[in-house]
Amino acid sequence: MKGCICAFGAIVIACLADTATSQACGGDLQRTQGLVMSPDYRRSRSYRPNLYCVWKFLFTEYHQISMRFAEMKIQNGGGCPRDYVTISFSDQEPKRLCGFNTPRTIFSGLGPANITFGSDARIAFRGFHLNYGVRETACKSGPCQNGGTCVNMKGGTEYECECPENFRGTHCEEELVVEKKSLCEPNPCKNQGTCRDVDDDYECTCTGGWQGRNCEEGQSTLSLIRNLHIYVILILYSHGYGILQYILYIILNDMVAVHLASVITYVAGQNSRKVTQNN
Repeated sequence: MKGCICAFGAIVIACLADTATSQACGGDLQRTQGLVMSPDYRRSRSYRPNLYCVWKFLFTEYHQISMRFAEMKIQNGGGCPRDYVTISFSDQEPKRLCGFNTPRTIFSGLGPANITFGSDARIAFRGFHLNYGVRETACKSGPCQNGGTCVNMKGGTEYECECPENFRGTHCEEELVVEKKSLCEPNPCKNQGTCRDVDDDYECTCTGGWQGRNCEEGQSTLSLIRNLHIYVILILYSHGYGILQYILYIILNDMVAVHLASVITYVAGQNSRKVTQNN
């Protein structure tokens, strides 16, 4: 039988009358163009009873599948409860059709897709005949970068990229630079301590008389006195004292520091007892 060329939309379909599945009850469709007919469409004036036929389009979501009916004569009824043809795409709800008015609409959606034809045991008519065409969608080329997800728009003729959290742009090509928050804001260092960021942590430089991670601990009396004497020793040494005098001064001042600290502790204890007795 002589073929013909059917064009609709942006898809050109070769209407091959000798397509292997055209007269069968269902089958797998792998060609990018062809036709589908209800069983015995060309051989009889009515389809057989109790049919359930499914044609499966073996294409992915990266393919747009378009169909147009050439003829449809299927038992009518509200909601098509008896005889029907159903068109299903992966990106939309199925459409169930019947009746004698051939749809002029082009049915289009993303793969995979199915055509289902069913009939009951009662009245039968000629059936249906439709042409189909398949083309790649805009997402087929994988335009989204850096792990972005391509979403087909307008039946696959356009696309949008859904980008990961740290990327943006039409194709997720632009990386967002996230500024690292300083651990020194607000300043965790107490008692006028100075804070500075150190890798993923912070460090406090404490003022005189304070110590601890956040400069929250007061130094002991002995530590304060020793620090004061060491400071004086360094000044004396820088002004020309010899090394022996320097060492002797360290020893003597350390002894004085220990003695002075003991005196201060004793005085503080006596004062505490007097306060207790007065109360």
